[in-house]
Amino acid sequence: EQVEVKEEARQSLFARLAGIFRFNVKKADSESPVEIESENEVQEVVQEEKIPTLPADVIFAEIGNQLRERRELISLTIDEVERHTKLRTAFVKALEEGAFDKLPSPVQTRGMLLNYATFLDLDGDAILLRFADALQARRREKYVETPREKIQTQVTTSIPLLRTFIAGDLIFGLVMIALLVTLAIWGVGRVVSLQEEQDVEPTVIPFVDVFNEPSPTPSPELTFVAVDDPSIITPEIGDASLTLEAPTVSIDANVVVNLFALERVFVRISVDGEVAFEGRLAPRETKVFQAENQVVVLTGDGSALRVTYNGRDLGLMGGAGEVVNRVYLVTGVATPTATIPPTPTNTPLTTPTVTPSVTPTATVSQ
Repeated sequence: EQVEVKEEARQSLFARLAGIFRFNVKKADSESPVEIESENEVQEVVQEEKIPTLPADVIFAEIGNQLRERRELISLTIDEVERHTKLRTAFVKALEEGAFDKLPSPVQTRGMLLNYATFLDLDGDAILLRFADALQARRREKYVETPREKIQTQVTTSIPLLRTFIAGDLIFGLVMIALLVTLAIWGVGRVVSLQEEQDVEPTVIPFVDVFNEPSPTPSPELTFVAVDDPSIITPEIGDASLTLEAPTVSIDANVVVNLFALERVFVRISVDGEVAFEGRLAPRETKVFQAENQVVVLTGDGSALRVTYNGRDLGLMGGAGEVVNRVYLVTGVATPTATIPPTPTNTPLTTPTVTPSVTPTATVSQ
């Protein structure tokens, strides 16, 4: 009896395992009909979607036949329909023929159709729904949908390797940031350079000392007029004790004048009797003139020109707004004096006098 109990226990263990396996199989079998039913429903829906609808022209023709049959059934003519419904004969014929394209617009066609169906004692709502189906069919015919399978075949699932690391928006953003930084650096450098140029004070350009020979002694025939500017030293010829502090000059040029413009000013420079420059000098502009005998400088604003004569800084030519005319000679600086031209005298004109002439007379002899 104990052995039988052990065998029964062993059989019960295998029986339990078999029962669990059978239970899972039954459960799967019980679930499979539900899945099959759901798949069938999906297939039915797909089949319903794939059922082609009637063309729009066929639906329009059905609506027109229904209207015409109803009118003929109640023995009405088109003229009587026009008189009662206020619809034109052409529109009534178009409705019965199904030629809805000849009617003005879908909205007006819907109103005419409802009015005519109501007059014929038909179900207006059903006819309007049928008309809507025809419009939908016409739209599907005009805009044919692309099959889904073709769309899926056209889609490329592969993404370029570069796009996975760097996006187009990121590249565009980096380029714009670099451009903005470059513009900012350039703008700051431009502002700093302009400020440095404004802060620079005008300095006298040093004249190169290339003159080795002394200037010739002043001639006693030259006469000088004193200059009002105290910074300019003018020698007196009559005094033998005073000598000019003339710089050394080269053989080619005895007089060297360097003009530095502090402001915009008009000048006229004559070198040895010929006009070398006539115009306006810009601020910080420098002009150098060399002559054998003299350099004449005429300016409209003495405070706008700084003169260096034979290597000596003579300072400003004059005061603000002062018209200054200076002659820079080998012997020094002079101011030309105006000479008064002689006044012409009117001499009386001589009037010719008439001299009498003797006329001979004839004598008669007796």
